[in-house]
Parts: sequence; C-alpha cells; structure tokens
Amino acid sequence: AAGHAHLLTVTGSGSTWTAAEAPLPANAGGPFQVTPQGISCSSASACTAVGGYSDTSGGYQGFLTTGSGSIWTASEAPLPAGASSDPTLNLQVACPSSCVAVGNYGDTSNYLQGLLVTQLGGTWAGAKAPFPANAAGDPFVQLVGVACASAGVCRSEERRVGKECRSR
Repeated sequence: AAGHAHLLTVTGSGSTWTAAEAPLPANAGGPFQVTPQGISCSSASACTAVGGYSDTSGGYQGFLTTGSGSIWTASEAPLPAGASSDPTLNLQVACPSSCVAVGNYGDTSNYLQGLLVTQLGGTWAGAKAPFPANAAGDPFVQLVGVACASAGVCRSEERRVGKECRSR
C-alpha cells in the first residue's frame, strides 16, 4: 500500500532468486516504519529475521519473523516486565540451531536495558540482560551483536552508553 513500509525477503542461490513480502506482527500500524536489523539461518530452510516496526499505538516494537522462501511467520519480540510501551527495540540474531536475539529496550524509567530473546521449540521468551558484578549504577546498556559457536554457546558484546566500560 502507498505510504507503508514492507519487509521483503529474497531467497535463492546462483542465478535463481525469489522475492516475497514477509509478514509483520498483527499490531503493525500504518503508515508504519519497518527497520530490518538482522537475519540468521539455522539451515537452508529455516531463517529468522529481526528488526523493528511501528505499531498501531505509534510505539516502536521489535519483530521476529521466521521461515523460508514464501512461508514466513511474524511475532512481536517478547519483553521482560518493566519494559516501556514504546521500547524502541534494536535486535541482532544468531541461529546455530535454535535462535538467540540480543539488543536493547527502553524501560518505564527511560533507561536503556540489555535484552536477551531466546527461541526453544518455536516459542520466544525475552529477559533483561544481567549486569556484570563490577557494573556501575548507570543502567544504560546496549547489546550490539551476538555470535553462537553452537546451540547454547553464544557470546554478545555489551556497551555502556556514556561510560568508558566495555565488556565481552
């Protein structure tokens, strides 16, 4: 539709490629903004795309879209308790077999928190990322990437906004 952004997937290999519109969660608003932020595939027929979108209330939510080819399923990224209704999510994803997405979200006190989203058996769950023991009291945290050597063995980089501290 005119004035609406859409999520496009392109799949294939060699000289044979197919484009398809991937779905967004049911509460995607219009006109809306869609920002793809990452994609990872656990096999040739199973991929997960993540990003953000504008919802019907004008908030900016995260999406998790799974599938392959022309068959995709979308859901809103789950958030832990205390998340803002406009969390302004940023996500990255890695899928060695099951998927792990990391990013950040705004809480109800306007602090930036780290977000861990995991997928087990097709169900997504979101949790607040823990702080290291030596963390300062400033909770502005951003998880900016994730890599997984195998299922359950993942690593993320954390940045503290406004601090000189970085941990891996």
